[in-house]
Amino acid sequence: MHRNLALVCVLGVVGLSNSWLEAQGQAPWVRPPIARDAVGSWFGRAVPVDPFCLPGAPGCPVPPEIVMLPTFFADGTFIGIDSNVFLEGDHTTAHGQWEATSFNTLGAQFLFLQEGGNGVFAGAFRLTLDGEMITPDLMTGYIVGYFFPFTDPAGAVVVDPETGFPVPDPLGPLPDECLPQLGCLGRFDFVLRRIPPPSRN
Repeated sequence: MHRNLALVCVLGVVGLSNSWLEAQGQAPWVRPPIARDAVGSWFGRAVPVDPFCLPGAPGCPVPPEIVMLPTFFADGTFIGIDSNVFLEGDHTTAHGQWEATSFNTLGAQFLFLQEGGNGVFAGAFRLTLDGEMITPDLMTGYIVGYFFPFTDPAGAVVVDPETGFPVPDPLGPLPDECLPQLGCLGRFDFVLRRIPPPSRN
C-alpha cells in the first residue's frame, strides 16, 4: 500500500515537473531507453560491412542491402521477414528468440528455411542480431548471417544417424570467425525504426 502511494507521488511529481518545463519552453525529462523497449514491430535496412565479394555481382551471395521487418515479443519470441537474397531462391519467415544483454542492448538469434535457385530446399540460414536502443523508437546494431546447407541435391535433409540432427546442424556451435568457408556470409549494420500505432501518425 505504502509503495503504491509512493509510486503515485513520484509519477505525480514527474508529471508536474514536465508540465513546468514545457511552460518554461524547455524539453521535459525523458527516461533513457531500455532493452525492453524493443518489444513491438520495426522497419529498417541493413547494409554489408567489409564484404568478401562485391555485393550484387554475379556469383556473390552477399546482397547490397537487406530491408527488414522484425517483431520482438514480450515473451522473448522473435519473428522477422526481409528482402534477403543470399541465394537465388525464396526463404521463409524467420523464427527465433531474443533477450536483453544489458540495460539498453539486446541480442536475438533466428533461423529461416532457404530454397535454391532451382526451387529445391537448400537448408537454413541462422542469423544473430545485436542491437542497441538509441531511443524507445530507434534501434541500431548489426546482424551476422550463417548458411547451413544440410540437404542433398534432391532437397532431402542429410542427418546424423546417431542424433537425427541435420548435418551441418544449424543449431550447433557457431564458428569463432566470420569466414565464408565456414558458412558465414558477413556482417550487416542496420538502423531500425518502430512502426507506430495509427494514433501516433
